[in-house]
Amino acid sequence: AIETVVVQGESSYDEARRCRNTRVDIVPTPLAVVRVSGEEEVQVAVRCAAAQGVQACARAGAHGFENAAGCSGGVAIDLQDLQNLTVESASKVAHFGAGHTLGQLYYKLQTKYDLVVPGGAESGVGASGLFLGCGRGMLTQLHGLACDTIRGVRYVDARGEVQYADADTNPDMLWMARGGGGEFPGIVTEFIVQAFP
Repeated sequence: AIETVVVQGESSYDEARRCRNTRVDIVPTPLAVVRVSGEEEVQVAVRCAAAQGVQACARAGAHGFENAAGCSGGVAIDLQDLQNLTVESASKVAHFGAGHTLGQLYYKLQTKYDLVVPGGAESGVGASGLFLGCGRGMLTQLHGLACDTIRGVRYVDARGEVQYADADTNPDMLWMARGGGGEFPGIVTEFIVQAFP
C-alpha cells in the first residue's frame, strides 16, 4: 500500500511539490504527490491517475528545467525510494532503481564495484532524467552520453502495466529511452546500463 500521498491543501503540500530548480517561473501545482517505495506502487499510482483522467509524471531528482517537470494538474510520482542496485560481474552491466540521484549512483558504483557510468557533474540531479535526456558530462568523450549506455529499461506504461524494453523486446521503446527525455511514454522504474571500470 502507498504510504505517502500529499494533496493540494495539506500542510506538507508545498514541501512535497517543491523542485530543486528555483527559477521563479517554475511553480509546480500537481493535484497530488505520491511517494512510492516499489514498482507495484508506481502501477497503483498510474492506474489511479488514469482513472481520474489526469497525467502521471515521474520525479526523481526534481531538477526539471521546465514547468512540465512539476506535473501541474496531474499526479507527480516521487521515485526517490527506488534505490536498488546490482551489477552483473562479467559484463559490468548495472541494474539500478530510478530513484537514484547521480551522486548516489556514482558513490554506490564506485565504492561497491569500482565502476563508473558517464553522466553529469551535479550530484543532486536525478539519474533518471539525466539518462533519459541524453546525459552529457565529464566521461562523455571516453564512454559516450549516459543514454548511450542504456541496454534496457523496466517501466510502467499508461495502463499501469509493467513493461520491459531492450534491443530484442520493445526495441522502439529502448530507442525512446535513449534520449527521449520527458517524452518517454512511461515511468521508468529500473535502468539497465553498461558501466565501466
